[in-house]
Amino acid sequence: MRDRFFFFVVFVVLFLIPIVYFGSLGDSVSDWVASYYHVNYTYGFVRRGLVGTLALPFGDVKRFAFWSTFMASLLMALIFTFLTEDRRLWLLFLLSPATALHLGFDVGRYDHFNLLLMAVSLLLINRRKYLYVIPFLTALGVLVHEAYVIYAVPVLTVLLWPRNRRVAILNGIVSLSLVFTVVMWGDPSTQMERDLLSRPEVIPDAIGALSASIKDTIFSNLFYIRGEVLRRPWDFVLPALILSGYTAVYLYSTRDLPLCVRVSPFAGLLLFAFGYDYPRWVSIMVILLLFLMAFFGVTVHRKVRKLSFLLMATTLLGPLGAGHYAFPLLEALIFGTPPY
Repeated sequence: MRDRFFFFVVFVVLFLIPIVYFGSLGDSVSDWVASYYHVNYTYGFVRRGLVGTLALPFGDVKRFAFWSTFMASLLMALIFTFLTEDRRLWLLFLLSPATALHLGFDVGRYDHFNLLLMAVSLLLINRRKYLYVIPFLTALGVLVHEAYVIYAVPVLTVLLWPRNRRVAILNGIVSLSLVFTVVMWGDPSTQMERDLLSRPEVIPDAIGALSASIKDTIFSNLFYIRGEVLRRPWDFVLPALILSGYTAVYLYSTRDLPLCVRVSPFAGLLLFAFGYDYPRWVSIMVILLLFLMAFFGVTVHRKVRKLSFLLMATTLLGPLGAGHYAFPLLEALIFGTPPY
């Protein structure tokens, strides 16, 4: 109990470090992220409208965004300690630019809710209890943000299959049906767009992203890479190196598991084709890899322990980033550039 309390305290401190830099709760939630909290089901069904609907009674969306994602992150981290008591894994989870630090720097993002839903689902599968709840949690995940079907659903389906095939199939059907619904009928109505764009606190491009097709999203990503890879190569190289390091730790440590299980989290690599928030995608995948190690009760393999210490040392660089830029808080502190 004492060790879990220590883990909890360290996670909170690391999460709040970026908040200290911003100086206030409102400033810590970016305007782009806050724009999505104005999207809700008032005018009918719309993609990513669930959280905004839940936020309606609270008024101040930035305050709601901060506290709700803060609590979601704490619960997610707490579940990690219930999956494993391996102190090496606890340290690897805490001392990472892609976990607590990233979640604090990118506070307010819908990813925090979906990581909690994923963690709860993994805990239920691990304990073999209430498995029929998982398709419901998956439905919530897709309604929060459709990217859930890319990185979480493949893992959950593979893990469910040997335990309860009916639930595994149902989970797949629910996720695919909802994603189809979101893609086909999730664009905001004309009235909703007009109302949202009339508000000064809403960024037009954020709302426009809700109507972007898969093709447009992929091409936008490619154009961004073409324009930025030579200007800021570290934004691509550093996240790739960090993800490669955690991948090596994961693959060495899970070498005795079935191949289909080991490769399932790498479905998340598809995220990189749909958007250029590379530090954000790396963070999600690192958290997922660490959760799977905890789920199976494996420890860090002796051949990659030095690598794991090196990965923990990268915590000194600060949060991995939010959006497009790798280690933007470090860059802001050194050069005085905007952190977003």
